[in-house]
Amino acid sequence: MTVIIRNEVLKIPISVTTIILMMRAATLVLLVFISLAAFAFCEESKVADNEPEGVFDTDNLSEGDPDNLSKNENDPFFGWGRRRRYVRRRRSSWRRRRSYLRRRRSSWRRRRSYLRRRRSSLRRRRSYLRRRSSVRRRIRPNVSASRRRTSTWSSGRSRYDKCGRLCKVVNGRLTNCCRVRKEFESMTERERERYVRAFHRISTKEPFKKDYDKLIKMHERYFSSRIHRKEEFLPWHRWFNLQIENLLHKVDCRVTLPYWDWSLWSHAPWSRKVWNSKVGLGGNGSKSDHTVRSGLFRCGAWKTATGECLKREFRGAPPDAVQVAITLKEPTFKWFELMLRVNLHEGMHCFIAGTMCSRKSAEAPEFFLHHGFIDKIWADYQSKSRLKKFVFFSTINARMQGIPYKPRRLLDNNNLPGGVRVCYKNPTVNQARKIRVYLNNKTFKQLERLRRLAFPDTPEKAKTMFKLTPLERSLALRLEKEAKQGVYSGKKSVKVAKRLTPLEKIEGFKIPKSRVYGDDEE
Repeated sequence: MTVIIRNEVLKIPISVTTIILMMRAATLVLLVFISLAAFAFCEESKVADNEPEGVFDTDNLSEGDPDNLSKNENDPFFGWGRRRRYVRRRRSSWRRRRSYLRRRRSSWRRRRSYLRRRRSSLRRRRSYLRRRSSVRRRIRPNVSASRRRTSTWSSGRSRYDKCGRLCKVVNGRLTNCCRVRKEFESMTERERERYVRAFHRISTKEPFKKDYDKLIKMHERYFSSRIHRKEEFLPWHRWFNLQIENLLHKVDCRVTLPYWDWSLWSHAPWSRKVWNSKVGLGGNGSKSDHTVRSGLFRCGAWKTATGECLKREFRGAPPDAVQVAITLKEPTFKWFELMLRVNLHEGMHCFIAGTMCSRKSAEAPEFFLHHGFIDKIWADYQSKSRLKKFVFFSTINARMQGIPYKPRRLLDNNNLPGGVRVCYKNPTVNQARKIRVYLNNKTFKQLERLRRLAFPDTPEKAKTMFKLTPLERSLALRLEKEAKQGVYSGKKSVKVAKRLTPLEKIEGFKIPKSRVYGDDEE
C-alpha cells in the first residue's frame, strides 16, 4: 500500500489476508446497522397498530394539553419544528397576558386619579358651602340652618320656608308654596299672640289702616247686595279674606289668616282660648252696654273702622260637628250652599251678637275667624271631586260686586288672585282627628239618625238682617227639622249621658274606642 503524507510517499506492506479481514469486519458492521434499523421500524409499526390515532401527533399538542407534551418531549422522533412553534405560541400568549395586565394597571391608575380629583372637588364644595353659610349667618342670624341649606334638600319632599309656607322641593329649590291656615285653638300660644298683634297693627297703624278701613267699609256698603246671595257669597268672601291676609303678610310674612272651628266646642263655645284676653280677641261684652272691656280690642284702646267700641253678647250655641259632617255630605250643591250660608253662617253671627249681628259685622276681629271656617268647609266640599270644585259658579259670567273678578276666578285655592296658594290644616284639639274620622265613615242617612244632644235654631234676627227670601226661609226651616231628627229629648239625654264618656257627653254622640284611627290632615 502506498500513502502520501506531506508530499512524501510511504509504502506500507499489507497482505491479502489483512484486506479480506477488514472487508469482513465492514460487512459485519453494515449488517448490524441494518438489523437495528429493521428492528426499530418493526417496533414503530407495532406501536402505531396498538395506540390510538394521533398520540404522537405533535400538531395536536397545545398549552392546554401538558400530559401529551410531557409524554412525547423525550421521544427521539418528536419534531423540533413543531416544538419551536409550540414554544412561540406559548411565548406569544404570555406577551398578551402581560399586555393585558399593563392595560389593567393603567386603568386602575386612571381610576385612582379620578377619585382623587373627585375628593378634591368635594372638599372645595364643602369649603364653599361653609363660607357661604358663615356669610348668611352674619347677614340673616335669625334664619334657621335647615332653611339655609335648601340646596341640599331632596326633591319631592315638603318643607316650610322662612315665612312658614308649605313648599315642594324640586332640584333643591322651594316651589308651589302655599299659605297654611290653621285652626285658632290648635295654634301655639306664640302663633296666636303673633296673629292678634298683627291684626291689631293693620287696624290701628299706618300705612295699613287706610287699606284695612277701605275693605271694612266696602263690606258694609255691599252688605245687602249680592255678596250675601247664593251667586256670590262663597267666592266673594274668599276674596275678602285674602285681602285681609295680604295686609297681615305685609306686617309679618309668618302670619296667615286662621279659622275657628266652633263645631268642636258647641257644648261650651264661650270659654275657649279665642276669647282669652292675653292671646285671644278679648272676652264678652259688659252687661250694661255689651262693650268689650278686656284684651287688645277693648273699648278705649281700640276702635272699629267707624270709630265705635267693639260689642259682644254671647248667647246660644253653634251647631256641632255632626251638623258640619251632614252639610259636607249633602247630595246636591243647592242644599249644601243653603245649609252653609243660612243655618251655619248666619246663625253664628247672631250667637256672638253685638257687632257681629249687624251690618258692620266685618269690623269685629272674630268675623275673619268665623268666615275662615266657612271657607274651610267649602274647601273640604270642593276637595271631594272636580265636579264639586267647579259646580255652579263656573257658569256665572258677571263680575262680583265691587271687585274685578268673576266667581270662577276664586274657585281654586291653589290659584287665587296674585298667584297665592292656600291650604287648610285640620284642627288637632279636643280629639278632632278621632271625631273627624268617625263622622267621615258614616253615610248621610246614618249621620241624620245619629243621636246628639242639641241643634240650635237660626235666630230670627239673622234671617231679617241678611234679608232671606220667603223661599229661603222655608227651605232653611226644613233643614232645621231634618237636623233635629237625631236629637234626644230632655229626659232621654240624661239617661244617655250616663253611658257616655266625658268627651262623648259634651259632643253628644258615641265614639268607638276599638278602632285605630289615622291622620288625614295632609
